[in-house]
Amino acid sequence: HLAKSPKEAGDLLGAMRAFAQAQNEVVFLFVGALLFSAHKNPNWSHYFPQVERLKVDYLKQVDTQALIEVVDLRYPQTLKDQIFYLTQGHPSLSQKICQEMVSIANTSNRRDMTKDDLQYIVQEHLLLEDNGVVNIFWTQFCHEVPGTQETVLDILEGKTPNNKRAINHLSDYGFIVKEEGRYRMRVPLFEMWLEKYGILE
Repeated sequence: HLAKSPKEAGDLLGAMRAFAQAQNEVVFLFVGALLFSAHKNPNWSHYFPQVERLKVDYLKQVDTQALIEVVDLRYPQTLKDQIFYLTQGHPSLSQKICQEMVSIANTSNRRDMTKDDLQYIVQEHLLLEDNGVVNIFWTQFCHEVPGTQETVLDILEGKTPNNKRAINHLSDYGFIVKEEGRYRMRVPLFEMWLEKYGILE
């Protein structure tokens, strides 16, 4: 909405900055998926140059396990480990798996979950073209910086990408990690989806 009226938006952001600088009892906490530098027209970084970034990352393994155990189902430890491996603690993907596990348990009237259940969920509920989490990454996020889709495909093919802007874009948002001098997708489920559907548009 701010981008539709950049003059008025600039006035609003400028007023917020002036207010924040004139007192010390109120703090603005901006929550979102994009960095300030990604907000243009108006440029948010111009209005809040001293913003302190508090990064909220994926769930740690212990927190992912706590999420899995919220419902009283029985999971072998190896299954909990596999869920974490596939999602790397991505909250939405972890929650989706847990939700589908509950659905399977209710439908089959059992409490012991298996690797077959996880495999079914991955194939029938996550590796779908309209999986919103990965689809948004591929169709929207990867279009914000030219060459990002090509960079992702290079990484999937084991090539060394050379588009530094795209690499930084992917790294800054935690979609890729570098290990032993090579980049890889951070979340295996993203990689599995991209290998199935990730064709350049």
